[in-house]
Amino acid sequence: YQKAQYAAAQLSALKNFSLKYGKEILKEFVIETSSSAKKIVDYCLQKGILIQCVNGDEGDSLILIAVTEKRTKEEIDKLVEILEECQ
Repeated sequence: YQKAQYAAAQLSALKNFSLKYGKEILKEFVIETSSSAKKIVDYCLQKGILIQCVNGDEGDSLILIAVTEKRTKEEIDKLVEILEECQ
């Protein structure tokens, strides 16, 4: 729970990303981007980070992020860094 909260706070602080459904999250949350979600997901996959587009997102702007307690702060920071590169 705490790591997902940390990830959500870090990601929503990035320029082109925001939390789609508010800050009430457990381990999964959706971020909205002004860029192509598909391109971001593909870029992250190339960098070894697995995230996914939201099924049925016709606007290509929603990304599903899942953060379990197995993830380290360093891994979360790496995700944030990679998403910063996508801006």
